[in-house]
Amino acid sequence: MTTEPQQRVLDVVRTFLRRSGRGPTYREVQRAMGYASPNAVQGHVKALRAAGKLRKDLYGARTILPVSVEEGIPIYGVIPAGVPTDSTSENGETLEINEALFGVRAGAQVFALRVRGSSMVDAGILEGDLVVLVNRTPRNQDIVAALIDDRSTLKRYVEEKGRVLLKAEGVGHRDIRPANELVIQGVMVGLLRKTMR
Repeated sequence: MTTEPQQRVLDVVRTFLRRSGRGPTYREVQRAMGYASPNAVQGHVKALRAAGKLRKDLYGARTILPVSVEEGIPIYGVIPAGVPTDSTSENGETLEINEALFGVRAGAQVFALRVRGSSMVDAGILEGDLVVLVNRTPRNQDIVAALIDDRSTLKRYVEEKGRVLLKAEGVGHRDIRPANELVIQGVMVGLLRKTMR
């Protein structure tokens, strides 16, 4: 039985491995956990190795690795489908689904965000849905997670006369024409909706 902090360490290790293709160092886990020193991490790693959750047959740098690499897509928090707001950071949740289900090549940076707001309802994206995104360059008419001046939003990416418009698809919501910084965080490749019974 693993403790909550040990499970968080395991989640950090799995997320790091999915993103970079290698195991983290003790210091990288320390930073992700917000610990003041790597000593607590070493204790958790030792316990996880004893519990059979982390490999104990490897020696050297970057050998903090899970016994089995579970397939899954990390959920990094909430994306507003409305007025851009500060984005929510990673929360440790994972969708236990293989990215190949969304037509994404193995090794691609795939993640999910929970939708908050109604600016994309006419595109079939409702509040509470999970949008699955891949890190790639957007094409005209893609739905994207966009970072505008340090604030995130979900909109349709439209190219008009050499300029970018982030188009809302819901009544009463305004389109956004980025004035300064625009970073495309991901391009939508899938949508998951929890249905009520």
